[in-house]
Amino acid sequence: MAPLPLVMMATDQVASCDVSDEMTARRLPHVFLAVYLSLCFLSLVWPGAALAGGRIEPYVLGLPFSLAWYAGWSLATFLALAIYHRATAGGRE
Repeated sequence: MAPLPLVMMATDQVASCDVSDEMTARRLPHVFLAVYLSLCFLSLVWPGAALAGGRIEPYVLGLPFSLAWYAGWSLATFLALAIYHRATAGGRE
């Protein structure tokens, strides 16, 4: 990663910006996505799927619960990635 540019003042002194706050704000969406995807992974593999989504009834919109469990997590992952893209793109598109 390239170093952040420093602002030159009129008196030729270098003003340092608070890099830690900017780096934290830039890193926050990545951390949230990593935590969410870890939670998603654990809910879709054993034992998460077996404990929460490993049954047939009740039916959700006509689908067995186990199938609705996977479809719901797939939809939630799509929404999370769309939010992540909007947060990290920063109007560059």
